[in-house]
Amino acid sequence: MSHIVCSSSAQSSVVDIFLNRPEKCNALNYSMLEELLVCLQKLSICREQLICIRAKGDVFCAGLDLKQVAGYCADGDRVRLRSLNQLVGRVLEALRALNNWVVVMVEKPVYGGGIGLLAAADYVVMVPSVTLHLSELRIGLIPGQIYPYLYEKIGPCAQNLLVMSKTLDAKKAFQVGLVQMITDSYDDYIKTLTEVHLKGHCVFKSLAQTMLPSIELQEWQQRAANSFADQAMVAYESGYFANYSS
Repeated sequence: MSHIVCSSSAQSSVVDIFLNRPEKCNALNYSMLEELLVCLQKLSICREQLICIRAKGDVFCAGLDLKQVAGYCADGDRVRLRSLNQLVGRVLEALRALNNWVVVMVEKPVYGGGIGLLAAADYVVMVPSVTLHLSELRIGLIPGQIYPYLYEKIGPCAQNLLVMSKTLDAKKAFQVGLVQMITDSYDDYIKTLTEVHLKGHCVFKSLAQTMLPSIELQEWQQRAANSFADQAMVAYESGYFANYSS
């Protein structure tokens, strides 16, 4: 079964990407991240489309698959820990680089690294009852891959929210700038986007990206992955992943 479902129609300029691992709360394991990266790379040749990321099941995304992380830690496999974490960075980089207008529809709770998808998107629509959990540091993991995108989106308060492992409701997420629209219906946003609006959004996005601060993402991803692997081993040896070990 595919963990990423991508659907569109010839009559629509909307492409829906569904996270499709509901039995594991859409936790991001290596194969799921690879599928998502391939999907985004295929979409990178398309222009002036609306890409909407959604999720099946009761959780939008539980962040990294901690059972897989715990397994790598049990084997002392820092190489796989680094590779898994760096793959998160590559997915977020590919998402941010799309020429399309990218919307994330948050209808269920989001945890840890899953918030990186919101941070790397252009627009986030969230239902009022949902919460976001910046939980990685609380369980001893380093949120290095999502930090550049979270900082770009909400500014210096990103560091405090991560360090404090904050939980944000829809109102707070809107106030800090992580969420751009609170509504019970995704269709409410779609109705505001005519073909002319969508074309304008995409053109403006391409222009705005030329003004964004430049950082060496590949170098950052490597440094973040190294920190993640080292800290994951410390957290594992301290018993943080006891509930996820095989």
